[in-house]
Amino acid sequence: MNNSKNMKSKPLTPYFIRLVAAKVYLILYKLFHYFPFIFTYLKFKKLSDNSIQSLSCMYVIEYIGLGHYDDPMDYDGDIKAISELKQVCAAGGNMLFVEPIGGRPNIKYNSHRIYSYDQVMELFKNFKLMNFLLITDSGNFISNCTQEIFDQHSNGCGYFWFEKDKK
Repeated sequence: MNNSKNMKSKPLTPYFIRLVAAKVYLILYKLFHYFPFIFTYLKFKKLSDNSIQSLSCMYVIEYIGLGHYDDPMDYDGDIKAISELKQVCAAGGNMLFVEPIGGRPNIKYNSHRIYSYDQVMELFKNFKLMNFLLITDSGNFISNCTQEIFDQHSNGCGYFWFEKDKK
């Protein structure tokens, strides 16, 4: 008897998505480890300022500076990396920034960071927020999420689409 019709499909949870993203990041890190002229601890030494029209940073920043992937221990490593990203993003360029967010910023031991909505907005204060998508811990997607809606959820995954000022 085929029970496939009776089986309910479960949505992908943010934890599953983060697990896959972490594995992809580890593969990319190892790849870039052998090609340091392309990528070194998010220091774009070969890229000119304001040179990249579209950047995506997904599930990376929360690990930087915590020594997870042979990077040096640096409490402000994430802020330094964000500064590098903002520097190479072209005027009028787009930045997709995807990280775990919660009610208040914290570090889960040396595992990863969790950012608050206010913290991300402060880090990208010279960028215009185009859209904010929240994936709640229960797996619900909330597009065009406002801070008021976010405040009703304690944790989740934040997808921030920013545009850099054209100046």
